[in-house]
Amino acid sequence: MARPVVAVVCALEEEGIHLRELLKNDVESQDRVGNRITVGEIDKSESSPLVRLIICGIGAENAALATSLALMAKDAPSCVISYGCAGSHSEDLHVGDTVIVSSVVPLDAHVLNREGNKVFSGFRQSLQDIPVMTLDCDAFLLDQAKAAAKRAALPAWPGNVRAPVVKTGKCGSTQVWTQQQSVLRAISKSRGTICEEMEAASVAWCCRRFSVPFIAVKDISNNELHKGTSTGDHAGSGDILDNAQVGMRAAIIVHELLSSYKVKS
Repeated sequence: MARPVVAVVCALEEEGIHLRELLKNDVESQDRVGNRITVGEIDKSESSPLVRLIICGIGAENAALATSLALMAKDAPSCVISYGCAGSHSEDLHVGDTVIVSSVVPLDAHVLNREGNKVFSGFRQSLQDIPVMTLDCDAFLLDQAKAAAKRAALPAWPGNVRAPVVKTGKCGSTQVWTQQQSVLRAISKSRGTICEEMEAASVAWCCRRFSVPFIAVKDISNNELHKGTSTGDHAGSGDILDNAQVGMRAAIIVHELLSSYKVKS
């Protein structure tokens, strides 16, 4: 029986390096559009998956292209994991906290109606389709990710005395880095999101079209709701993010998940 292959997609090299450093016997290559691919393993056992780490680049278009290429490969993955950094939609989430994503909410697809209000319209293939407003993560993988998070030892963000918190919830996905606090609160209230990033909706949609299980794990790199407070955990609003920290805690959880990964029967 061939070893399972798991594709792990993240946007930035700064995010991907954390998982790459945890892989063994890794081999470097590129896909047909030049994205960096690292294939490595957790251990040598036949049940342990081969991990294909893909640095897709920032944004929905890059994520969709890289994921589609991975899913069409001869040794197609048994599942796809999206990991990396995200911005918070909750005052309770601080930098260094991590979100096990239960479902991804596309935030860019919308109708701007005659009154000037934004009405979210979701994903669909044709006008006859019922819009897909949320892209649920695979329940089997979600359980594995939650269990992995409980086992994982997550380091505190530098300067934070508080240990990282792991929450499960909805993640918005958008090409817009929203900094206005009222808008962040409105999105969170209307769509139920606790964080947002730029790639997961595209990765999840590709997986849905290919009928491949998907999960996302995101760690909080900035919280615009904390700007101007004394918490000292704000890294956004145009500030340079801490490249040594972004994606680190998500990578640790993903590695822990892969260490006991099971293919759904």
